[in-house]
Amino acid sequence: MPAAKRFILVAAAYLAVVPAFACDTVDDVVRGARGEHSRITVISETGALSRALAFMIGNADEVQPADTLVVIEQGLQAEVVLMQRGCATMKAVSSRDLIAELLRRAKGDEAPGELI
Repeated sequence: MPAAKRFILVAAAYLAVVPAFACDTVDDVVRGARGEHSRITVISETGALSRALAFMIGNADEVQPADTLVVIEQGLQAEVVLMQRGCATMKAVSSRDLIAELLRRAKGDEAPGELI
């Protein structure tokens, strides 16, 4: 699988910048999205979340447990923020193609799509 198609996780850098006592909520993450052309999707329904995480596990170097995913699409790249108990725990940067497939799987569309 080409490196450009994989999730690049920046958890260590993200957690190094944020003090241990800070807790970015969904509102903080959404507020931090830059640009008026950002598209934000919050996935918290159990079935959709399970399907999205299962897809991420197959395409990521590391995935943390999560009870909510926030997907921020901006221009040619996108970010996925994993939330647990209301706090951001990890941020992944990805291509738009991979995010489109993640959202398609989260919706339950199991029809064969383009192989990523």
